[in-house]
Amino acid sequence: MTMLSDHHIALIRSSYDRILPIAEETGELFYSRLFEIAPYVRPLFRGTMEQHARTMMEMVTFIVISADDLEQVAPRLQQLGKRHRSYGVTSGHYDIFASALLWTLERTLGRDFTNDVRNAWVALYVEVSGLMKKGAAGETIAA
Repeated sequence: MTMLSDHHIALIRSSYDRILPIAEETGELFYSRLFEIAPYVRPLFRGTMEQHARTMMEMVTFIVISADDLEQVAPRLQQLGKRHRSYGVTSGHYDIFASALLWTLERTLGRDFTNDVRNAWVALYVEVSGLMKKGAAGETIAA
């Protein structure tokens, strides 16, 4: 059962439309913030930050597109959680990630990052991270 309403999805997609043209910079801003607030997670990341930023923003794009049918993409998100666990990501890291993500969205969207938009992104993040945590714990939900 999803916490996402049609209104949430509309807010997420309209705000993401503003981010998409600057996705690369947004991803880099996110990682800069993540390592600023949690420098101890830096060793979990191999490869270049540009590579991580690009991969993350591709996944965010996929999630935004799929927001109205997360149950359909649950297996992929659970697999992502399982893969992240193998890199050393713990359940507690999801809160740090959320903090960096919301900070990045606020900086990127400026005054368009209203409470309603923030709440919509939080609802999406809760859904997605919940599926990823289930995958990391070895739980699966069939599509």
